[in-house]
Amino acid sequence: MGLFVGGGDALADMLMNQQANCEKCGAVIKFESGAGLAKECGITDNVVMCAKCKSVFNVELVPGKMTLTQNVSDRYKAYIKNVEDHAPNVEAHAPVEVPAPKSFSARLGGVYFAPREAFHEIGLAPRILLPIIALILIGSLSAWYITTKVDVSALMAAQTEKAIADGRITEEQAAQQAAAMGQAPKSLMLIFAVVTGGIGTLILCLLIAAYGKIFSMITGAENNYISLWEVSIYAMLATSIVSTILTVAILQIKAPGSELVYETPHIASNLGAIIEVVAEEDALPKFIMNLAQTVDIFVIWTIALLSIGFSAVSKKLKTSTAAIWLGGIYAIFAVLQAALQSISFLAR
Repeated sequence: MGLFVGGGDALADMLMNQQANCEKCGAVIKFESGAGLAKECGITDNVVMCAKCKSVFNVELVPGKMTLTQNVSDRYKAYIKNVEDHAPNVEAHAPVEVPAPKSFSARLGGVYFAPREAFHEIGLAPRILLPIIALILIGSLSAWYITTKVDVSALMAAQTEKAIADGRITEEQAAQQAAAMGQAPKSLMLIFAVVTGGIGTLILCLLIAAYGKIFSMITGAENNYISLWEVSIYAMLATSIVSTILTVAILQIKAPGSELVYETPHIASNLGAIIEVVAEEDALPKFIMNLAQTVDIFVIWTIALLSIGFSAVSKKLKTSTAAIWLGGIYAIFAVLQAALQSISFLAR
């Protein structure tokens, strides 16, 4: 155990009152009562014991923070059995405190600065309504802003030309799309963009959570679908807020009619965009360029948050295992998409 010593009685009192949530059951463990409970059970090492589930942890204690560094219950099975045999005395010594669920803003802030702790708390007390509303609002407002800020006709023309160049569609298909878009009222296009922007990401979160549940069952992990869904929503919400702020800032800075505005309203955050800047046109095979465009910083960040979150709300699921399953399925889709685009380009 790492323990900060010095500073007199006031500091000692502060250290004794530090607390952390049990990694197994979520109950609050105060250092003074947890260490005292371990000593009462005959454990002489510098550890703390949870009064609710009887788990034993190594602990690091510094002013202002107590961290449970490792679950070492297996080392003290005999002592744990002893404390279970005397459960009434233990509960009297250290009553269990159940922490109140954190607010939506506190959870969202935690996803940025302490994701594992935030997701673990989400798993203990799922509260799904506010994050759903926030995700829909962010998606809808972002779609509304981009649709009203950007010349949609010029944007669609630029994207169609790029799709033809990439081999994703033929010129005949492009002409058909242009004719269909020309018949659609601008107000209808705006409504469609807002609705799909708000609901689309939420549906994606449902699918991600379903996939998480499937690979959890395959790997023997234990969790519930609602927790996985809420983790997916918070992960998407955290990355969407940052990308939306950056997109709005770029659109405000760039003059109307600039290449960035008309070519794409999104941030050039993928490897393909970097290669296009530093390399000559057609310097790399079309498949490599299409594949590079799927290597996106926001996708990597989202997969990292999902991996941390899924492991935090699950039993018997490591972060690395979740990352392999999540990154693997995205890589498969990325390769297939790049291959199909390349085949379509060669077939023209």
